[in-house]
Amino acid sequence: MDIRSKARTLNNISKWEERVCINSGRKFFKPKVSGSITPAVGMLFKSFDEAFAFYQRYALAAGFSARKNTSWKNVCGLVKIRYIVCSKEGFHVSKEIDSGSVENSKTIVRRNRGSKRVGCNAHVKLILENNNMFKIYYFEEEHNHIFVEDEDIHFLPAARSIDYVKESFISGLSAINIGPVKTFNIMKTMYGGFGEVGASKVDCKNYRRDLNLYIGEYDAEMVVRRLIRKKECY
Repeated sequence: MDIRSKARTLNNISKWEERVCINSGRKFFKPKVSGSITPAVGMLFKSFDEAFAFYQRYALAAGFSARKNTSWKNVCGLVKIRYIVCSKEGFHVSKEIDSGSVENSKTIVRRNRGSKRVGCNAHVKLILENNNMFKIYYFEEEHNHIFVEDEDIHFLPAARSIDYVKESFISGLSAINIGPVKTFNIMKTMYGGFGEVGASKVDCKNYRRDLNLYIGEYDAEMVVRRLIRKKECY
């Protein structure tokens, strides 16, 4: 083990607590996070979005991603119970396609993608109180997997986003035929490194794709308007 690996190991020891189940021998990990951002039973939130944002901050500090999961509605259709789970909760279930109902089914190609889900049981349960506030009534803190190291936190989905400034930058360079990958490399230089950009090359390409799809819907109309303006000039 080299010096860097030893340093990472020591850092990880201080980042989480490890427990071994006597019966199964399985390991469980509990993150060490500041109490001010750690969920606790009885906490109240004005909305579910506020609760989810709070749990996301906790997840990023711990080194994992979270996602919204189960919801339960009452007879009036009002959401009363919501779950927020670790992104590695559950297991991947492959979806079967009825080849008889798909034209040219022999040409369908499936990508062999590995699943990141490992059946992690870490989650919080929230219930809508009579005062229209969501309260945490259950919190499972232990995970069955280790967490992302601090230097790799920016790879987590919750740590990546394309804000308005980046959208404008990508759109502006797109107008002069500079692709999303080159745009990302420019931003990486401007911001001072990959981790400072707050997005990846894939995020930039996805935004450019969505932008092109949006423009495509109105492309014909835009061309017609441009031709009309040119005609009026002459």
